[in-house]
Amino acid sequence: MLHLKGETVLYPLPKEERIQRYERYWGVRFPDDYREFLKTYNGVEPVEKSFEAVGHLFALTRFFCVLEDYKERDEGWYDLMVVEAPMTEFLTRDPDSTAVELAPIGEVFGECFLCLDYRQDPEHPGVCILDKENSGEYDPTTYPVANSFTEFLGMLHISEDEMLGFGDDLRKELADPRVIEVPTGEGDRQELAERAARREEPAPQKHGWKWPWQK
Repeated sequence: MLHLKGETVLYPLPKEERIQRYERYWGVRFPDDYREFLKTYNGVEPVEKSFEAVGHLFALTRFFCVLEDYKERDEGWYDLMVVEAPMTEFLTRDPDSTAVELAPIGEVFGECFLCLDYRQDPEHPGVCILDKENSGEYDPTTYPVANSFTEFLGMLHISEDEMLGFGDDLRKELADPRVIEVPTGEGDRQELAERAARREEPAPQKHGWKWPWQK
């Protein structure tokens, strides 16, 4: 089960027309699972931040957002279009291309970015880490993470080091009534179904969340 900090969701939530504008700007199409996540949890910060890739532990700071008034908001730095602008030369291997090969969707601790990776399959992008500090102009250094955005969400967890250092704070965050629970596995969906049967409405339903395959 993935837990999201409900108070960090940025409103108004982006509509389809706004998302399509960003897709045209980047020259890509976002996968359905990421589109639905963006429409529902715009710019959210997860409680579970840790994930493993290439034998190392990384930490996701927050997901990026889509804002209509990014110039007037403190969160404007996290807007997808704003994030892309200063690092265009790291997002493709072809300086003449009008489309990105890597689409940054989240901030990873240590000058890194979580990206949708369109290099292998433009229709079904995977997820990778862009190591900006060790990348060259039109020569990005990346580390594979997951085959899809949904798979990545299921990788997020609280590490042992986090629990040892921030255990009390993490327990408070998980107990916060604003926390949003998102199912990331079959067991999670079964648990939410059992809660519903007991008339305990889970947070994802309150926010209108459905995975693409549930439609």
